[in-house]
Amino acid sequence: MNVTGQPDLIHRMLDLAHQLGREERKLAQAIRAAVMAYSKRLARPPRVILLENHGFIALGATPESILATTLMGAKAAEIFAGATAGAGQPRFLTPAQVVRIAGRPDEHYRQQALGF
Repeated sequence: MNVTGQPDLIHRMLDLAHQLGREERKLAQAIRAAVMAYSKRLARPPRVILLENHGFIALGATPESILATTLMGAKAAEIFAGATAGAGQPRFLTPAQVVRIAGRPDEHYRQQALGF
């Protein structure tokens, strides 16, 4: 286990990256550093990592939670694509709205039901 409390996926990613080229190793090391900083700051690992020009990484404690995160990410991408297709710019939640929603009892229940 690493400091994130999850199996040491990041170290395994780094081991795999050593078999790859120099740029891939740099990317893996940058991901590891960012995940460790995030985990230290918020006392939990991220569920999603979005890599500009690279893709989407879902993290979780179980295959089911990773699948749920991936499906929500795909749905969010579809909504974002639809919002930007004709109407222009989407309207994002404010940080205060995010905090309010994240603290709601029904949101905690939903997260538990999804295995987060």
